[in-house]
Amino acid sequence: LWGIGSGFDTLAPQAWGADERRKLGVTAQRVLAILVVAVCAPVVAVWLNASSILLAAGQDRRVALKVESFARIRVPGLFAQAPVCVITSTLTAMGKTRALLALNVLSVVASGGLNWLFISARSPLSGALSPVDGSALASTCVDIAGAFVLSLVVFRDGDCRDCWPGFDARRCFRGWGPYLALAVPSLVMVIIEWWSWDCVNLLAGLVRDPRTALAANALLGNVISLAYCLPFGLQAGTRTLVGNALGAQKPEEAKRAASVGAVLGVGAMGAQALALYAGRRVWSTLFEGERAVGDAVARLLKFVVFFAAGDGVQLVLSGIVTGAGKQKVTTPILFFNYWLLGLPLGAVFAFHFHEGLLGLWKGMCLAVWLHVVAYVAIAFSGRRLVSFAIDYPAAAAEAAARLEAERPPEGANGT
Repeated sequence: LWGIGSGFDTLAPQAWGADERRKLGVTAQRVLAILVVAVCAPVVAVWLNASSILLAAGQDRRVALKVESFARIRVPGLFAQAPVCVITSTLTAMGKTRALLALNVLSVVASGGLNWLFISARSPLSGALSPVDGSALASTCVDIAGAFVLSLVVFRDGDCRDCWPGFDARRCFRGWGPYLALAVPSLVMVIIEWWSWDCVNLLAGLVRDPRTALAANALLGNVISLAYCLPFGLQAGTRTLVGNALGAQKPEEAKRAASVGAVLGVGAMGAQALALYAGRRVWSTLFEGERAVGDAVARLLKFVVFFAAGDGVQLVLSGIVTGAGKQKVTTPILFFNYWLLGLPLGAVFAFHFHEGLLGLWKGMCLAVWLHVVAYVAIAFSGRRLVSFAIDYPAAAAEAAARLEAERPPEGANGT
C-alpha cells in the first residue's frame, strides 16, 4: 500500500510548489481510490482466505488459523492506512509535519496501552482475546484512530480545504495508468531492497551455527532500523524541497536543495556511524547470557555501521530521485546491485570461503555502497556523463506537463 502510494510523494510536492492546489486535491482523490480498489481489496481477498492458502502450502493448521484470525481483525486497519498514506504525503508536501510528529508519538503511546489492555494478564480484559487477536485489535484501533485524527487535521486546515475541488468521480477513476507508471517503479524500489533482507535472513539460517547467526542478525537488523530514523526524516525533507522547486519551475533551486540534502545526509550519517561504533560494546553486552551471540555481534558491528552509513546516504539521495520523478531509471540498477552482485557475492563469501554471516554482510555492504554511487550519478552527474541522470530543467518541464494533464475540461465541476 505504501509502495503504490509513494508515487504521490512525487506528485504532491510538485503540485504544491506550482501552487496548483485543486490539482493536488484531485490527485489525492485518485490515489486514495487506487489504494482502496487496486491494493486494499485484493489484499483483503487474500487475508480472508489466509488459512486455506497456508494449509495448501503445508503450514501447521493451528498456525494457519491464527494467521487468518489475525488478518481478519486487521482488515479495517488496512483500509484506514489508505487515507493515512495520502494525507501523510499531502501534509509533508506542504511542510506541515508537526501534526504527523504528534500523531506518531501518540500512536506509539496508544499502541503500548492498547496492547497491554488486550494482552496483559493484569488487564481487566485479560482472557477475553488471545494474545494474537489482542495484538491485531490494538494495531487496528491505532490505525483507525490515526486516520480519524488526520482527517480532522485536514478538514480544519485552511490550506488543505483550499485543495479540495469537490468529489469528481470522472477524474477520480481516470488517469490511473500514468499514476501507476510512476508508482510501480517506486514499489519495485522498495521490494528489491526489502526482499534482499529476507534473503539474507534465509541464508543466515543455512550457515554453520544457524541459531547464533539468526539471533545476531536479528539484533543487527534492529540496529539498522534505529539508524534508519534519522535519514528517513532527511529524505522526506529533501524530497519535498526538490519537488516543490520543480513544481514552481525553479530547476536551479531544486538542484541546490538536492545538494544541501546530500551534504546533510553524508554529514549526519558520518556522525551517526561514529556514535554507533563508539557504543559498539553496549550492543554485545545485551547478550551476556548468550556469549556466542554477543561475540558475533561484536565481530560484525563495524560492517553493520559501514552498511548503515551507506544505507542512510542512499535513503536521503532517494528523496532527490523521488522528488524529480525518476524512480523508473533506478529499478534495473538496484536489481543489479542487490540481486546480481551483492547477494551472490555474499553467498560466495558465506559458504565457499566459510565466512558465514560475515560474508553475507560483506555482500550487502558492497550492494548498498554501489547503490549510493548510482544515486550520486543520477542526481548530480548530468546527462553529458550519464544519459539517465536528472536534468533539472527537463524535470521541471515534466512536472509542468503532469500538472497540465490534470487541467479539468471546461464545465467540469466536483461535488
